[in-house]
Amino acid sequence: MKQPSRVHFTLIELLVVVAIIAVLASLLLPALGAARARAKATSCSNIERQIGTSVFIFADEHDGYLPMWVGTSKTAGHENELLPDDAYMSGSFFRLHTNSASNLFWPYFEPLSRAVCPANANHDTFLKNIGGDSGSSYCPSERFSRWQVNTHRAAKLDSIDSRKLMLLERTELPNLGNSYFFRCTSNESDIPKQVGAPHNGLNGTFYDGHLEFFRFDHPPLGWSDGGFELSYF
Repeated sequence: MKQPSRVHFTLIELLVVVAIIAVLASLLLPALGAARARAKATSCSNIERQIGTSVFIFADEHDGYLPMWVGTSKTAGHENELLPDDAYMSGSFFRLHTNSASNLFWPYFEPLSRAVCPANANHDTFLKNIGGDSGSSYCPSERFSRWQVNTHRAAKLDSIDSRKLMLLERTELPNLGNSYFFRCTSNESDIPKQVGAPHNGLNGTFYDGHLEFFRFDHPPLGWSDGGFELSYF
């Protein structure tokens, strides 16, 4: 019985196939990279939108008051007071996203505390510091409430221009410094150290709840840089 003949490829034919695969890979890899970047950017915007919603829920449940971007820890028995007297505050500070019995916003933020922007270069640092100063890839405006010994500013949501920025994405600089909030009333020069552009831009949430994407090829340098407008701050 005659055996079927086997098909053999020549070296040239194999090289042609390899070359075709290499060309296809070179065409597909950038597209895959771009798709991955878009997915990260979408994730970042979704997380920020949820944090913004949590801020609105907090305000609705606390007589319209915004949570503290910074506050002095409260003494035992007074942790549940939103605006305690100075006599009932002492010790360390807490921030909007820190795990502290004195931080009334923490129960609202905790479900989102591990939701860190995957595009931010400090992603791993944020995850390692959940509940601490360096535990969030987003930062609030200093228009939020501030309640410390000798410094009292209780801000109500409906008292702030809805066209102002409420949340921005945090810096990618290795030194996070005071980037747990961003300046909007003074010291514009702090903006490059507080705000970053992790995916060729950054997301900004306004006090009316809507979110916009601002395109940047560098960390924002100030209130009027790039797509920003001074009126946003």
